Amino acid sequence: MVRILFLMSIMVLIAVTVTASNLELYFPTSIGDKWEYIDPTMPEAVNSLEITKDTIILAQKYLVFSEESESGSFLNWYYRVQGEKVYAYFNMLGFQVTEPIFDFDPDGPDSWIGGGGYLSISVISRDETVETPAGTFEHCYSFNFSTLGTDLNQIFAPNVGRIVFKGTSVQGNPNLYAKRWRLDGQWYPAEQSVQIFTSWSNIKSIYR
Repeated sequence: MVRILFLMSIMVLIAVTVTASNLELYFPTSIGDKWEYIDPTMPEAVNSLEITKDTIILAQKYLVFSEESESGSFLNWYYRVQGEKVYAYFNMLGFQVTEPIFDFDPDGPDSWIGGGGYLSISVISRDETVETPAGTFEHCYSFNFSTLGTDLNQIFAPNVGRIVFKGTSVQGNPNLYAKRWRLDGQWYPAEQSVQIFTSWSNIKSIYR
């Protein structure tokens, strides 16, 4: 009986470890981690996303993801992780809301409502192959976000984080693909030997 309980405990620990590491694989959370993106139509313009600090909101710790556009404008996103989910903080018309924005559980729901009831979120794929200027990424998670005037797609690659941010919104029409990223202080530049979209052949030189 003791042996059975011991084996069951090991199985539970293994299951917990695998589940917990899935989010860590797709969603880095170290302060200083940074991603740079380009729009294929404007390869000289670099947009970035960086974890700049943490902060306390509603008695819980959130990471501040600072997004900077090529024009120099800033937008901060507030995220916290719990289990396989990433929760976002929204301050909507004075109402403070924290809701799941990403779910990296392989057995999680395919869709849910967020953004204070105004945002429809769906998992397009949990195993997508994506080509970017930084290379070809497999086993990606792809999420879609829809609301009035907004239809956005965000894609996350294992051991990298967000590699694609594209779609339409009232604030603009992003078409951003990962160029390079910094994780735990180490930059990972784009490779020249991987497949790149034919339409981007004229901008390969920026990676030399």
